[in-house]
Amino acid sequence: RGLRLFVLSNWDKRLRPVMDGLDLASFFEGQLISAEMGCAKPDPAIYRQALEAAHIAPSAALMIGDDPRNDHDAPRECGWQAFFLNRKEFDLCRLVEWLESED
Repeated sequence: RGLRLFVLSNWDKRLRPVMDGLDLASFFEGQLISAEMGCAKPDPAIYRQALEAAHIAPSAALMIGDDPRNDHDAPRECGWQAFFLNRKEFDLCRLVEWLESED
């Protein structure tokens, strides 16, 4: 599928050392952090900047997150695909099924 994975987070600059400390940074092509970008989710500017950083069109972007507004509604309003990860239901299996159905 040629997936390119980025982190898009409303966190501060501590995210980089946390990701490195947990050995997670290597799984992602980049970390886009609101504190460094000058805007935060759900501002449409952050989704545009993320697309520019990834060099992709909105229709090729997929946001997976657990915040209904920031990770689902706002990116969809910007033309992204979005999957709301409802942590109360622990639906990672549903995410895998959804991703497989998109092929």
